[in-house]
Amino acid sequence: MVPLHYLVYIAIISLAFITGLYRLRGQRTIQPVVWLLGITACSEMLCKILALTIRNNIPVYHVYQPVQFTLWAVFFCRNMQSGWKKTVFPLWLLLILFSVLNTLFIQPLNTFPGNFSKLESVVVMFWSFCLFSEFLDLPARKNIFGSSNFMICVAVMWFNLVSYLFFGLFNYYVSNPQLIRSVWSIHLFSNYTYYSLLLTAMLLKAEAPAYE
Repeated sequence: MVPLHYLVYIAIISLAFITGLYRLRGQRTIQPVVWLLGITACSEMLCKILALTIRNNIPVYHVYQPVQFTLWAVFFCRNMQSGWKKTVFPLWLLLILFSVLNTLFIQPLNTFPGNFSKLESVVVMFWSFCLFSEFLDLPARKNIFGSSNFMICVAVMWFNLVSYLFFGLFNYYVSNPQLIRSVWSIHLFSNYTYYSLLLTAMLLKAEAPAYE
């Protein structure tokens, strides 16, 4: 039987995706996030099916994480205006190459790609802090709390700070079963918060960057 907390989790992601899809037209800056929500909902359901059938859903993460990183790279490239925007493409390219090499030679499909997830979290956190600082530099009359892009930025910072600790130590948790329950509860709460923030972002106004 599928647990209630999982159904709530999927419901929040799906609702955020449907809401974003409804408001997608003309909101170019949030398009990558909307597609990411849809892909995440599908991947989470696939992971659950594989966990219940073959008891191994780790290969999904080897595909999902590079896709997730690519969509975040597109989001930040579309929204960042400072000189740090120039870091997006080279960092994306380096990490995608690392992801391939990591899967082929270091952490194969039967091992969680923790090396890539740690690097991804650091890079995405860096981009989110850069964008966050841009929002703080806006004139005081600007209500940044009503901006979907700002809310997405906050959600990303929250999620990656927690995920860096969780996914970075994933293989350690697996080898120490006594820790899994408490750590997983913290991670689940973090996910609820993250996707609830993204759902809120889908309801807010997505303003085009100043350079467009």
